[in-house]
Amino acid sequence: MKAKYAFVLCLLFAACGPPADITVKLEKKNAGMTIKSATFSVGESRDLSGGREFRPYTFLLTNFDPAGKDLDAYGPELTSPEQIKIHFNLVVDSSEDNKEMKLKTGSFKGASSNYGDKGITINSFRVFTFSDGSEQVFARMGSNQDSFVKLTSVKDDTVSGEIAFVDGKESVTGKFTAKMIKKKDN
Repeated sequence: MKAKYAFVLCLLFAACGPPADITVKLEKKNAGMTIKSATFSVGESRDLSGGREFRPYTFLLTNFDPAGKDLDAYGPELTSPEQIKIHFNLVVDSSEDNKEMKLKTGSFKGASSNYGDKGITINSFRVFTFSDGSEQVFARMGSNQDSFVKLTSVKDDTVSGEIAFVDGKESVTGKFTAKMIKKKDN
């Protein structure tokens, strides 16, 4: 009897496929996204008013391998309907407890004003999909109350966590592990 149930579970799993890392529910796209490439880069620190500084951390998650493709600020241009890319920024303020402006574990939300909050905040979030022959963008700034980025592990070159960007019926949720990429010198 147990073998029969195990066989049924195997059939169900095979029919549905493996679980997706990210679930994308947008007006024009509802899909599970298995991450093929997850990277982040560290930007140069920039001055804020009041003698403060901030450093941007840019994350790019894709369900395809972007190797060898031309990269713009938001990753490679999408070319087919099954491709999805997720781009978001975390901004680290030079607060008293984080003068080096490094990422750390915790749950982070959007700033109440552009770069105005201390600590780590979500600055922007974008999902790129492909339909009707071109790239489509779902973009939100990070201030939505139901949205967050939770970092569960932060190492020198690897960051793991969870994203939840929710805006009414639209949402992008799931887990990721991103490797740091070094920016090329111009």
